[in-house]
Amino acid sequence: MKPAIICPHRSGGMLHYSIELCTSLSEICSPHLIVPIDTEIPAYLPDIPVTEFRIPTDYSDFGPSNIKTALNMKKYFYNNGINIIHGISNHPFLVLISLISNKPFHYTCHDVVQHVGEFSWVKELSQSLLIKTSDEVYVHGKFNQSEFIEKYRTNPITIIHGPYNMFREFCSSSDFDTNVLFFGRIKEYKGLDLLLDAFDKRTMDFELTIAGNGELNICQREGVDTINRYIENDEVCELFTGTDLVVLPYREASQSGVLQLAYAFDTPVVATPVGGLDEMIDQDETGKVISQVDSELLISSIQELLSSPNITDKMASNINSRKNDKWGWIKTATITLERYKMSADAIDYED
Repeated sequence: MKPAIICPHRSGGMLHYSIELCTSLSEICSPHLIVPIDTEIPAYLPDIPVTEFRIPTDYSDFGPSNIKTALNMKKYFYNNGINIIHGISNHPFLVLISLISNKPFHYTCHDVVQHVGEFSWVKELSQSLLIKTSDEVYVHGKFNQSEFIEKYRTNPITIIHGPYNMFREFCSSSDFDTNVLFFGRIKEYKGLDLLLDAFDKRTMDFELTIAGNGELNICQREGVDTINRYIENDEVCELFTGTDLVVLPYREASQSGVLQLAYAFDTPVVATPVGGLDEMIDQDETGKVISQVDSELLISSIQELLSSPNITDKMASNINSRKNDKWGWIKTATITLERYKMSADAIDYED
């Protein structure tokens, strides 16, 4: 089986997801990874064919000129014996590929409902078309499955979103040291305001680091460090290796790539009870999910864990033992390969 995994992003979470999926699939089949020109591909990647095409990374760049790229990609599929096409992100270019490839098309839906403050009609139309033209659609967890069924009236394949273990390849130790880390894009739905309100209510001293790109307008506080820019891969490793606790104070979410980064480094998490976060956090075993979105509950849980290193050490041990078993990528790869085979067999039967 030769699936082509298409990621229309040069960097960030969707690329990391594609790399992890391809790495796991490479143990049981022969995946190809297709990415835009100038994509950041890590040197350690296993012997997986990686091919660059002129894929538009911005929605505004999508237009008639992309038809040539799509036709060249179709030729690539034919010349390399590709059986299945798998789109990893919501993007109009993937709609075009699904329509012209003459191959079974699978789609991973990361966000069934768009985040607060990020709504786009282009994204909404693109996702609707991808779902209509896909032979299979994958979502992560029961929460996303329920949202998907309610919105699209069809049942997707539910899979696990594994930890981003690839980042452990970028450093072996860290000079960075902080108690609490807020990491990722700074967006309204991420709840940074809730975390800062909680920080102002602290009754013990600890350091908070806010790292990520986006608009950051906050008052300077003693004990709060900010790194307000895109964080490179080696810096991601430094940050997560050097922190005691990762906080996800989200006001709304479907899932969290930051949670998977924390797990990659055996770091306990404190999270709000939104979206599917509680499905991936074993309460009091790998972290804490507070009972409601509330700054006092948030600071209480943060301080409880920071003052109990024996508990966080046990949580770290639990994460380490579960991340490659209970939440391992090979489980997702195995389910995905089975669905690939079913789609390919259906085409062979029709022929």
